[in-house]
Amino acid sequence: LTRYNESGYIVHLPNNKAGALELLSTLRANDWISKATTAAFAEITLYNPAYNTFVDVQYVTELPDFSKPVSTAVIAPLHVLYRNSSEEVLLFFVLAAYICGLV
Repeated sequence: LTRYNESGYIVHLPNNKAGALELLSTLRANDWISKATTAAFAEITLYNPAYNTFVDVQYVTELPDFSKPVSTAVIAPLHVLYRNSSEEVLLFFVLAAYICGLV
């Protein structure tokens, strides 16, 4: 529905189910999403080595004042190192650095 700037709060979920569920439970108990929340974003990047493919998943739920919540999802596969060219190798390392938060 709208564009959002970079303000807001970020929570990084642990890489294990128990830790993620515990953190989500704590956030819920502390009303992390409240009446003042305008949108919630969930982003995850997965890698499937069998197909040499990254999949970027972005899920957004907007909470407008005037109506019910509106949710959208974007799923974008990215094939890398298809021909093992030097450009694709560079792209792989740049993408890996970005995913790891180094860029």
